[in-house]
Amino acid sequence: MSDRIDALAAAAQKATPGPWKFSAGVAQPFGTEYVDVRQRDGFLPIFVMAVGSNVEQDKRNAAFIALASPDLILALLDVYRAAQEECSDKPLPLKPL
Repeated sequence: MSDRIDALAAAAQKATPGPWKFSAGVAQPFGTEYVDVRQRDGFLPIFVMAVGSNVEQDKRNAAFIALASPDLILALLDVYRAAQEECSDKPLPLKPL
């Protein structure tokens, strides 16, 4: 699990910081929903297409991706690591399965 968390942190640090937002109902190539990633010199649209052209699923996927921006991922990882460190020297109240 820690390998995946480290990989997630590395990817978030390398990603465009944003802000990210979900854009729907805008005519785009292929008619897809997209995540608008703001950059200093404009924006980078990240298109989201579900296999089978499920528009409602495209919208849900794009909204999730926009919410999972690098700054949020890094903040969540900070909280996770702090909690892990705080609990590392405490006995577990439950027995492992």
